[in-house]
Amino acid sequence: MKAAVERDKRLGLRLFYRDCFKGQESLYRRFKDGLERNYIESFTKKELLEGLDFLENNPVEEISVPEGLRTTLVHGTLDRIAPIEDIPKVTSRVKYMFVEGCGHLPFLCKDVLTQIMQLASLPKMRGAKGEDVLRYFEP
Repeated sequence: MKAAVERDKRLGLRLFYRDCFKGQESLYRRFKDGLERNYIESFTKKELLEGLDFLENNPVEEISVPEGLRTTLVHGTLDRIAPIEDIPKVTSRVKYMFVEGCGHLPFLCKDVLTQIMQLASLPKMRGAKGEDVLRYFEP
């Protein structure tokens, strides 16, 4: 990604965002139509390159979780930004939830947020008018 941003910031970020939404094409189209331009203009090329250098030079090799804290890592099987094979080592107390057919943003996939909330025993999220918030994410 760094080389793509160095060559052309806008194109590099467009490719990055497209990869984030892998397996979620209808959501990507909505992101592209509504937010992508603002996101691309939010960072200078210098800021992006500095951030990418930081990530490259500071890899996450291990995740520690405090004793007694229930933790589930949610990961899309089509994630090209942080592929499954690059998942850092974690303690055995951590559970994994792999979401088939989703990319880097699995929490946007249909029914995933409901499953996460069930794992955490959280109440269903409702919008200002009492509507189910998950409907926004459905294709």
